[in-house]
Amino acid sequence: MNNLAASFAQHPGHAPFLLLPETFATTTSPGAPPVELPSSRAEFLETAHRWATNAYAQARSVRGDARTDGCDRACAAALCNLGDILAMMGKPDEARRQFSMARKISLRTGQKESAQLAWQRMKELDAGQQQAKE
Repeated sequence: MNNLAASFAQHPGHAPFLLLPETFATTTSPGAPPVELPSSRAEFLETAHRWATNAYAQARSVRGDARTDGCDRACAAALCNLGDILAMMGKPDEARRQFSMARKISLRTGQKESAQLAWQRMKELDAGQQQAKE
């Protein structure tokens, strides 16, 4: 889910020729409703946001013996991804909250590289906001 979120977030904002909605709809399972592809940058980012939110919810929902270090890593990765997407959506305060949560989870679980990445993303977000003010 997190990879799908990243793919949608990195999309330029228009459907490639071979994946126009009418072409894509014909490739779905028989009897399935047609699939609507995003057609603008904002729609791609909204779709990315939904996938990243779902990735975080799934990773967070694992409980008991089934919960592993991988679940914590997945939570931190999804939160960092959400922060990047929110920053692209022009929501820096929400992005900062996601980066901060990712950093806290990473520090608590000993994921130093993930914590550093979240910290770096916050610094980049702050630098971008500072440049926009100037």
